[in-house]
Amino acid sequence: MRSASSSFLPGLAAAFERELLKDQGFVVLRGFLEPSTVQALGEEALFTLQYEADSVTHTGVAGHGGVIACYEALPASTISAADYITNFRLNPNADSTEVLSVSRRLAALAAEALACCFGYTALTEVFLYNEQFICKPPTQTIYSAFDIHRDRDYDVEDKFASVVGTVAVWAPVSGTVSRLNGALCMVPRTHEAAFLAFLERLGGSASRPSAFVTEALCKALMTSAEAPVAASQASLLMLSPGDVVVFADDVWHWSLPYRLESGGQVPECPQAPRASVLQSRVAWMAQYSGDVIRSRRRGGSPAALAVRLPLGCGESPLPGRNEDGSSQHHCTNVQT
Repeated sequence: MRSASSSFLPGLAAAFERELLKDQGFVVLRGFLEPSTVQALGEEALFTLQYEADSVTHTGVAGHGGVIACYEALPASTISAADYITNFRLNPNADSTEVLSVSRRLAALAAEALACCFGYTALTEVFLYNEQFICKPPTQTIYSAFDIHRDRDYDVEDKFASVVGTVAVWAPVSGTVSRLNGALCMVPRTHEAAFLAFLERLGGSASRPSAFVTEALCKALMTSAEAPVAASQASLLMLSPGDVVVFADDVWHWSLPYRLESGGQVPECPQAPRASVLQSRVAWMAQYSGDVIRSRRRGGSPAALAVRLPLGCGESPLPGRNEDGSSQHHCTNVQT
């Protein structure tokens, strides 16, 4: 399924974005999502948190990393986007037209990201593999941080697919994400060796990257100070609603803790005011693959979701493009 030819439209901005994704494994697209989409995601997050009543409390959310799936059941085989929205997604009142429109746009973005990160340029469809909200409550403890990891390392013995590699799209929905309330820290592929050396100096390793392995590593990587982030060769990403981070599953990353007092005020976001009521930093993340990811434990059934998203014929794989081929959104990479 690999091809040396390129199916992308020409354009300096697009070429710049592709090179960033290929080289560093992640890229920030500023203002990629429309305000209506951010608002819809905020309302979806509120519904999901209320549905998962046991996880609404700060203790409940922090107890499992703040990850709450947007779906309840797993499909036994591949399903369509319409079937997913109707029969699997938790919120039956979601605007299906909006969701389908966003799904098509993100499928195109995911296909381009898979091509940039892993070299797959002959894909005719992609699959939504996972969709979740990540809720970070203000706890004033390091345990509101999300630990160091690569997405591909989760349960690798169980999962298999003919197309290796997934990409994720991560977006804030409850307001600005800063160094105080849980910014993402990502290690560019080009800096991975220096990052792993940093881990080893503080008692960690690629096989045991957890910040909770050693006290020194814990203090160095789960702090809002700039110096440790720079020392680890990571990039600290501060985002506003509408921005998205696209990243490959081989990129080391984590998030900082939410350091405001439990009773403190979360910055209000006019696009998603209802989500802010929960006093948590809320983000949405979806993961995409070029083939169904299956589980050996489930007898070859999908390991998570298997939502088939055909790629539209003749559509630009980079959404938001002007007629002259230039990009309508701004691309940012943050290097340290």
